[in-house]
Amino acid sequence: MIRFYLNRELAQKLGFKLSRWKRWSREFLPPDPLGGLQSGFARQYTAADAFQVYLGGHLVSNKNFSIPETKIILEDLKYWVATQYFSYPGAEKRASVQSPVREYRIFIFMNRDATQALPSPSYLLRRLIDEERTRGNGSGFITERYIQNWLKIGDLVSKGGEPDVVPDLVAARILYISKVYQMYKERLQE
Repeated sequence: MIRFYLNRELAQKLGFKLSRWKRWSREFLPPDPLGGLQSGFARQYTAADAFQVYLGGHLVSNKNFSIPETKIILEDLKYWVATQYFSYPGAEKRASVQSPVREYRIFIFMNRDATQALPSPSYLLRRLIDEERTRGNGSGFITERYIQNWLKIGDLVSKGGEPDVVPDLVAARILYISKVYQMYKERLQE
C-alpha cells in the first residue's frame, strides 16, 4: 500500500515552516492533479514527491543554487534518484543484487555560457566503495576507493563520452545525496 503525506505532516517531520514547505512544493513539483489552491483538496505526497521537494530545498538553502537552477538539477536527476531510492518497474530484480557502493556523491558543475539565460549543469557521479582511516605522526588520513562517471553529458563532454577538458573539482558543488536521503528517511520516520 502506498503511503501518502500531507503538507503539515511533512513540514513538521522534516523541520520546515509550513509556508516554506508549500512554496518549495509549488516550485519543485508539477501542479497538483486534484486541483489548485481553491479546490478544497489538500495536496498528497508520495515519498518520492516529498523527497524531491526536500532535495530541492536542500539545494536552495544549503548549496546556494537559485530556484531556476534547482529546477533544472531536479529534472536532470529525477530518473537517477527514482532508480536509486524509490521503487519503479523492474526494481524487484535489481534489489536482489548486493551493491558494493557505500555512498553516492554528485559533483555539480554549472556551465555558464553568455548566450544562454540559464546554465547547463553537468554531473560527475562518484560511488564510494571503500574508505580506510589511518593515523600516523599526529595526523589522520582517509584513503577512499571509488568509481566515478559523468551522469549527464551536458556541454562538458564530447561525442566520445569523456570530457574534453576535465573541470576543476574545486569549482563543483558536492551533493552528498546518500546522506541527504538518509536524513530525509530518519526525519520522516520520527
